[in-house]
Amino acid sequence: MKINFYLTQNRNMRDGVTHYAHEIIKRIPTGGDLRLQGDAFITIKDKKETVSSYFKSVLPSVELNIKKTPFRMRTLDKFTDFRMPFSYEKIFGTKPDVVVFFHNFLPRIRINAKKVVVIHDLTPLYQDGLSKKKKKIYYKRYLHSVKNADLIFTDSEYSKADICNRFPVANGKIIVNYCGIDNKKFSTAIDEAKRAESLLKYNIDSKYILFMGQARENKNLFNLIKAYSLLPDKLKKKFKLVLANSNKKLIDFALKIGIDRDVVFLNGIEESDVVSIYQSASLLALVSFSEGFGLPLVEAMAAGIPVIASNVSCLPEVAGGAALLVNPYEPADIAAGMAKALTDAELRNKMIEKGKVNASKFSWEITSKKFYSELIRLHNNANRKN
Repeated sequence: MKINFYLTQNRNMRDGVTHYAHEIIKRIPTGGDLRLQGDAFITIKDKKETVSSYFKSVLPSVELNIKKTPFRMRTLDKFTDFRMPFSYEKIFGTKPDVVVFFHNFLPRIRINAKKVVVIHDLTPLYQDGLSKKKKKIYYKRYLHSVKNADLIFTDSEYSKADICNRFPVANGKIIVNYCGIDNKKFSTAIDEAKRAESLLKYNIDSKYILFMGQARENKNLFNLIKAYSLLPDKLKKKFKLVLANSNKKLIDFALKIGIDRDVVFLNGIEESDVVSIYQSASLLALVSFSEGFGLPLVEAMAAGIPVIASNVSCLPEVAGGAALLVNPYEPADIAAGMAKALTDAELRNKMIEKGKVNASKFSWEITSKKFYSELIRLHNNANRKN
């Protein structure tokens, strides 16, 4: 059996989908007649040797099939939008039994193998910042994917219900497979010297409330900043707000409401510092409007810090009763939740203990094993029909 993974967009480990893809692929057992191949386009500016070296370092069991193109990455990212008179097999010169796409969409080309897509969520369909025209484009991409996929994975029961409600054709071929974490990595205490070193690197000089994730519209960062501004002055003096990723609009907003000096705006956290930043935080705030899973929520729980999370989307499901839930549309409610989690010692201790128990339910070993077993089932069923 030969399984091919489309990896063009999977070189940024700070991206949640890339993290998901790598953690699953590297745990799939190899040997016998099973072959794993990674297919990827690269731009004319990329060095093939550099890209190959990267993938070999993170996915050593995967054979690489890298195709150099004259296009920019912006174009390659839209591969699933293109209609071409070629098959996937023709483009990559391969004959897989199963092809897996991790970034929500199947390409609009012929694929002779069994087609698997991971639809993490339908977030673009709900974003206020997207025009009706762009939402219509996304809708067509999702529809094409659910109609043509032989198997669909998603990250939560909430996302499954959402996908099936919007696209009933997904019923019967969609599987919920929760994301995982490396529990030992996040729960093993980092010594004070290492934590201090990490804090110094990111200019964090006080206790803090942490947001971990990308600065995307669905993350609700404007309301988080607004909520932080509503905290009592004594709490703002004691706790800063640290955003792991930010942008100019967020910085300008904080400046406008007069709390820019109380917020630490970062442009990503290196993987080697992630656990230190989690364990040094006083609280994680994940108040997204929508999520496919919400991985930082579980990582923070494993790291032993309390979490406040939205009471919408999949977050209550993933939190498992271990987070303090708030209304993401009401900054005052978010602020009240933060204040309570920061000042109520008994509540904090209960949240931390419940969080550790909840986090222990999620592991990449479980996620990868289920992913692989479903691919095998799909392949075997196809062979029986043939």
